[in-house]
Amino acid sequence: MFRTIVLAAVVAFAPMVGALSPARALAAPAGSPQADLAAISRYGLAQQQVLTDISALVGLSVQGIEKAVGFGLAGAASRQEAKAWGGAWEADMRARMAALEAWKSRVPPLPRAEIQRQLPAGLSTYERMPARIDAMVTGIVEFCDSIIVPTRKAAEGDRSALPILSSEYFRGSALLIRAENEMLELSASGIPDNNPAKALALSNLASNKALGVYLDYMAMITRAEQPDYGRMAAEIRTESARAAEQARAVATSARALRAELSRSSIAGKDKLLAVLATYDESAAVETEVAALTLSLAEPVEKGVLVTAEVQARMAPVQQLVQRRLEINTRRLALLQGL
Repeated sequence: MFRTIVLAAVVAFAPMVGALSPARALAAPAGSPQADLAAISRYGLAQQQVLTDISALVGLSVQGIEKAVGFGLAGAASRQEAKAWGGAWEADMRARMAALEAWKSRVPPLPRAEIQRQLPAGLSTYERMPARIDAMVTGIVEFCDSIIVPTRKAAEGDRSALPILSSEYFRGSALLIRAENEMLELSASGIPDNNPAKALALSNLASNKALGVYLDYMAMITRAEQPDYGRMAAEIRTESARAAEQARAVATSARALRAELSRSSIAGKDKLLAVLATYDESAAVETEVAALTLSLAEPVEKGVLVTAEVQARMAPVQQLVQRRLEINTRRLALLQGL
């Protein structure tokens, strides 16, 4: 049972194909769990690469807005540099947009039979993902296309473009989070309920949703629209509570599996215990993230813009994200060694 749980986690979290080496995958007989999981890995990795490319494109657009504002505020002395930067940035953006629109050519056919045999609970999510990715690609390419001209204008000193970019910055940040959420939903769909990786993905997903609501709120404020303060604050509280609940479930699931594993004589027991120990660390990080997103509900409810107090509340975000990555890197290294 423990080996199945570990393999499901390997399939769910990149680098998936790397976790099942090519030599081992080729040696496995057709229809075997290892061959099935290798096929699912290849398909899932291709989809996740598209979602990663989406995130990279939106990230480039948000960085471009930040850079353009900096150039615009610097004055006439930076105009020539701004024009050169703008041309290179636009070329990079348009090349990535074109590559993204051709995403279907990079994804192999859905390994339906293999998923049905090994991860039947995740089949419906895998079947829905292509349409969801397609809709996301269309929306994000349209967003990126809409900001290129105002971004270049702002960089070259057109201050009338700055208000547009202010709201688009928050909209782009929200799109970035939603792209990550698609990856989390895809990951969670293939994980058994008693695996702490499932609760971890759901905790990440909920805290991201809370942060996404806050970014939507900021985008509306900068566009001089009237947000529903109460509803948005309630959504932040609901998703933050869900994130905290799933963070507790991470620790609970890991503790139950540890107790069961300690009574077994399975090969690689020590390494499996080390894998489970990383989930305790993840649970602590996600508890902090949930508390941070919860703290955003009050300023939203009051209609407060970004203040020094709100910035102070958000300051630990980068550190927490870094801790997430470090723990996940260690966990994947342990999983790949099994």
